Amino acid sequence: MMKTKSFYSFPEVVAHLKTGEPTLYHSSQTSTVIPFEKLEGVLKSNTVMGNLSTIKGSLEMLENGNLKVTGFVTWKEAKEFCLSKGREIMTSPTEELAGVLAGIATSCTGERSFGFKNLRSQIVELTYI
Repeated sequence: MMKTKSFYSFPEVVAHLKTGEPTLYHSSQTSTVIPFEKLEGVLKSNTVMGNLSTIKGSLEMLENGNLKVTGFVTWKEAKEFCLSKGREIMTSPTEELAGVLAGIATSCTGERSFGFKNLRSQIVELTYI
């Protein structure tokens, strides 16, 4: 049986990475690509399901108009935040409850990417573990 571990801070994730335990990191589990309901039969039994959606998220509009996302933030939250600042997100997946940072990891694009390019091409700076 696979273990599930929820992370509440970036230092917790770093400490877990250092253990070397095989881990599938996820956030909202809204992906249509990863068959979450079938993973136990596919992954090794010692694989940890690492839940990143428990890391408190934050949004900040920088002076230059760029959006800064930290932790778990849904696309819905990011869109609403940007609209409140007179800005708009130019790409997003169909599922608004998906995590923004997970979208970067999986290269989600959404239908608007045809006019505004994919998500990764819109990133100005990225810090990762």
